[in-house]
Amino acid sequence: MSQDRFSLAGRRALVTGASSGIGRAVAIALAQQGATVALHHFGDAAGARDTAAAIGPGTVVHEADFTDSRAMSAFADEVGDGAIDILVSNGAIERRRAWDEVDEAHIQAHVAANFTALLTLATRLVPAMAKRGWGRV
Repeated sequence: MSQDRFSLAGRRALVTGASSGIGRAVAIALAQQGATVALHHFGDAAGARDTAAAIGPGTVVHEADFTDSRAMSAFADEVGDGAIDILVSNGAIERRRAWDEVDEAHIQAHVAANFTALLTLATRLVPAMAKRGWGRV
């Protein structure tokens, strides 16, 4: 099968949680297929810089705390200019606590980072993808 079939040349991707692990691997793989990749991280600037260096010059790195609704909204405004073709929503948190120590703030932080962030980004990015007739989430 031809690799051209999987080419992402000319496509722009945003990968959240791209400073390590699966996010880093996906970001690098998208770039290897020709996509221009923007990276998101929170609190791991060194990891994000390493991922950007592995991808190459021109890689844009964003930092945003997805548990903070204002920061999330500002990030969505920043990346939601209609230029993203591929959204990889990999950013998440897992702040383990003993069950009897879980409170509403703890739950809300997880909901914000692991669920609301994806919905916020998708509602900002998908309309432009649909208008262009191409996009992936």
